[in-house]
Amino acid sequence: MLKIIRSLSSLSKFSEFCYLEKEYDKFPEFYDKLTTIIKFINPKSTYRIVKGLDNCTESDSIIMISPSNDLMPILNEDSRVHLLVIDTEYMWGKFDCLYELITNNLINSIQDFQIENWKKYIHLHGRRFVNQHSNRFINNSWYITRFRQQGPLKYLPVIRKDGIHKTKRYMYGHGGGYPIHYLDRDSSIKSKVDLILSKLSDESSKEFYRTVIYGEPQKLWEQYFNNLLNHSQYFDYIKLNESSMILNAGVEGGFELPFFLSFNVNHIFSIDPLGKSCLSEYSKAWCKNASEQLTFINKVLYKIENTNESESEIYDSTTLEEVINEHNINRLDLIKTDIEGAERNIFSELQPIIEKFRPQLAIAIYHTDFTHPNPDISDLIEMPLKLFKACVNYNFYIKTYSYERWETIMYCIPREISTEI
Repeated sequence: MLKIIRSLSSLSKFSEFCYLEKEYDKFPEFYDKLTTIIKFINPKSTYRIVKGLDNCTESDSIIMISPSNDLMPILNEDSRVHLLVIDTEYMWGKFDCLYELITNNLINSIQDFQIENWKKYIHLHGRRFVNQHSNRFINNSWYITRFRQQGPLKYLPVIRKDGIHKTKRYMYGHGGGYPIHYLDRDSSIKSKVDLILSKLSDESSKEFYRTVIYGEPQKLWEQYFNNLLNHSQYFDYIKLNESSMILNAGVEGGFELPFFLSFNVNHIFSIDPLGKSCLSEYSKAWCKNASEQLTFINKVLYKIENTNESESEIYDSTTLEEVINEHNINRLDLIKTDIEGAERNIFSELQPIIEKFRPQLAIAIYHTDFTHPNPDISDLIEMPLKLFKACVNYNFYIKTYSYERWETIMYCIPREISTEI
């Protein structure tokens, strides 16, 4: 039987592998990147590009990165075939990140994180910015700030050394990407963070959450690096099968669609004002022959009030309840939302949906709420507290899939499903 691979951690087992020429020609760039990654993880591995299955030996592993409709009936019965799903053409994708680290000589081994090399990668990735506050710096590392001061002392200047992510000339990473720089604004944050930590269901989630809230920038960088071979965004903890029905809010390039489709799910209802117009070429290849499993709803989920850039002023809006009713959805296994903070509106209708369907949730909790007293950390604090109240008899997990605070996802899994995982 064909084997599905959804993380890079399995690549170390390939010592002799080959690509089918017809499949290679569809995405030569991606297959070449894959070869580079496998040979880095397993330097003794060898590979070939072959005309067909008959040119492969019994010891060969045949790797494909997208389904092939004309070959799938044959490939499904061949135990040598591995269908690998990759998170390419996505800003925080692990596949492209690892490839760039390798080809730019910025990594020695997958266990060896080096700060200076990572700063070079950040620069390559376009996230090194000119420091707009260079006048506060005494020299390249020491600067004057009011960092994390409380009470009457908060107006006194503090001299701090931070040569890791910030120097007189540059900042490595987005200015709002590190929550620790905003914790001095609200004395109640610690009690809320402690409450959230107490309700998370495993130590890994607690460590991820502590890091995204309290971790210095280099801790976030190292956490991302150490998880390069692990699952891609939205795919920790969830359980899907051929009967699964998914509400997928927020699509853009659609890097999540190949992963959903790799479970051969029953149906995916994708809600995005741009529909499928921005799908990456890789996602299109997966969606091409799965039209019966896909519905694109060209609307925004929820009408966003009090914002100058509200898409609801341009596009029609909808709600989860409307989508469920209009499409006669009588089963719901997963709700995934990553919709620029509009998921804050989900709580007005979430309770009855949870009571009726008991869906798994993968909810973005990292966006900025400019109406909140602490906008940069608002969702990281407020969204988990609301999800705890809405989801009765659920287990809760948190993972961050970027090397800043962005792409932090909260998983809410019904306890009856968690016991099966």
